[in-house]
Amino acid sequence: MFKPQNGKIYPLSKDKREEVQNFVNNQLRKKYTRLSKFSQTLSVFFVDKKDRSKRIVMNYCSLNN
Repeated sequence: MFKPQNGKIYPLSKDKREEVQNFVNNQLRKKYTRLSKFSQTLSVFFVDKKDRSKRIVMNYCSLNN
């Protein structure tokens, strides 16, 4: 049985929070993901792409363990 783990909470700037929110909203709209009542979360960070835009990256390590 899966046991939720506590992790660090890393604050995001307003711009990055908006990017995360937009990403989540797009994924929900496209039905690639759905809302959950599950309490486990995962780390989210951004990497720069060659065209200077940002790519969102999610760290699933804690969920995969």
